[in-house]
Amino acid sequence: MFFKFISFIKNRSLVFKLSTSILLTILIGSFSLSIFISNYSKPLLKEQVISEAYRSLGEVNHNIAQGADIAEQTLVNTARILELKNNVSDKDLEVLAQAGLEAITEQYGHFYEFFIYIPPKSGELANGIFYYSSMKNGKMQTLSWKDTGFAKNREWLNYALKTGKIHWTEPYMAEDQNGEKILSSSVSIPFKFKNSTSWTGVIGTSGNLDAMRSWLNSYKFEANGKYLLTSAKGLYLIHPDKNIELKKTISELANEINSKQLKYVAQQVKLGKSGFVTMPKSSVHNGEVVFVYSPIPKTNWSSYLVYSSSNFYKPVKHFQLILLSVTILGILLLILFINWICKFTTNPIVKLSQIAEKYGKGEFETELPLVESNDEVGVLTQAFYTMRDNLLNLLKIQKENAREEQKRSSELEIATKIQASVLPVNFPQTSNFEIYASMKPAKEVGGDFYDFFFVEENRFAFLIADVSGKGIPAALFMMNAKSLLKSNLLSGYPLDIAINKTNNDLYATNKAGMFLTAFIAILNITTGELEYVNAGHNPPAVKLDNGFEYLKSNTNIVLSAIENYEYKSEKILLKHGNSILIYTDGVTEAQNIKEEFYGEERLLKVLNSKAKEAKNTKEVIKNIEIDIKDFSSGATQFDDITILDIKYL
Repeated sequence: MFFKFISFIKNRSLVFKLSTSILLTILIGSFSLSIFISNYSKPLLKEQVISEAYRSLGEVNHNIAQGADIAEQTLVNTARILELKNNVSDKDLEVLAQAGLEAITEQYGHFYEFFIYIPPKSGELANGIFYYSSMKNGKMQTLSWKDTGFAKNREWLNYALKTGKIHWTEPYMAEDQNGEKILSSSVSIPFKFKNSTSWTGVIGTSGNLDAMRSWLNSYKFEANGKYLLTSAKGLYLIHPDKNIELKKTISELANEINSKQLKYVAQQVKLGKSGFVTMPKSSVHNGEVVFVYSPIPKTNWSSYLVYSSSNFYKPVKHFQLILLSVTILGILLLILFINWICKFTTNPIVKLSQIAEKYGKGEFETELPLVESNDEVGVLTQAFYTMRDNLLNLLKIQKENAREEQKRSSELEIATKIQASVLPVNFPQTSNFEIYASMKPAKEVGGDFYDFFFVEENRFAFLIADVSGKGIPAALFMMNAKSLLKSNLLSGYPLDIAINKTNNDLYATNKAGMFLTAFIAILNITTGELEYVNAGHNPPAVKLDNGFEYLKSNTNIVLSAIENYEYKSEKILLKHGNSILIYTDGVTEAQNIKEEFYGEERLLKVLNSKAKEAKNTKEVIKNIEIDIKDFSSGATQFDDITILDIKYL
């Protein structure tokens, strides 16, 4: 029978052969697909349903954990502020308490009080001072009072002082400032003033769990999932059964209903693990349930979703039915159209094979058939059109690319010339100081520049700057900035006023939104006094008695960013033999082939080793450039490298 069938097929047309082959393939594939759907789709779909449950639970957990994190971070930030102080007035502590509550409630509205408690120096927990801020009748109030025993009975205050750790309490009943009984939980952290060897006091905040529970109960979960929430000790904070909620723990309930699975869940959440189990019975649904559980970060609480198995897996059965129906319908449609498809696919393929032969000979003028379908033949025909068009346009594209490259090269050459033309190359030779500067442009020309000049007979100005952007726009902005800086400094303004005026002048004409970082200084060559302004620039390296170190200063913002910004100048006194080295970020952000940065630490090391033995400022800069080159090991230079060194003699 089989051999007769093969013999019969051999004598048929190509269309018949294709039709028969495709039909047999479809029937075999359909049968295999039915087996696959029956045996493998159900667990895969179940996994997707479980993943959706995890996602829903994760979303709720994230919201709760986010609130806990906001509370903890606010406490930590407040503690850091206090740890910078040797002492704080009562008024300032009240302000801090109010600021803490505002910071939390602006981001997470379930917290209703914030306090700072400072016990007496005797070490007793009672008889201290409370600095307290809370919400009363929708308004914030802040006050302080002497404790008469409240703190002594609060184990979480005592725990924080003894352990030095952040501590979350178990839920407890409290009374808010409106006199209402609420379910609450508090978190506290100890702090100490500057130079104190022991904890000074405790900072804490309390959350309204009733508000949070109301918010959580408003969540709607798919498949009629019921949401449960337990505390760190397993107490049910949310449960549909009011005889269980706030009255029983998960372990107690597991023992009561004699559920091994629930006992297992209780053990897993204590270990901080997530998962799901199938339970034959529960306190939420009648019959079999799917119990999904997950711990909540920060609080050690745990949340759960409980589904009736029949509702939970209903989408799986529904999907299987739809998939099977679609498969059968598809088979019927394919059988009806299979012969038609074969006829229409063979003729275009023959034509394309003939055209392909001509294209192989370079005869691209041969006309292609129209694209009449979106199947493989249509795609192949379209590919022939694309191939022909690409080949015919290749020379045109190459010419356009050559013109663009030539234009780009010309722009970069112009920018390089602009940049080089504005940099001073003659360095003053005096008995009071020695100066040298160098600028090595990157391939993509940036906006680095430096300048130096006398503003008065005994006052010498020098500066370095880095303009945002590349190419001609950066070069033009650089020229304008350099001109304004020099003009305002030579006009006799005090340094900070000159910089303020330059900032406003740049801002007024800065339509492109560019900016620059800069370090500007004026050296009194008679007294050694150095006045400077750091406008968002890298910290200079200053050589004092013990070698080079980074100059600590209050960094102002970059120039041309904000109008009417008031820049502040600072002063240091240089001794004879001291020097200051300023540079742009092209130095510290130079990279090697491993994409590692050169960094400030390496620069300082070079200054205190190789550059330390340099005879003059020029050798100092050359030693740095050599070390950057050794570090880069052939890696591309992405930014200008600009350095200026001045030594007070």
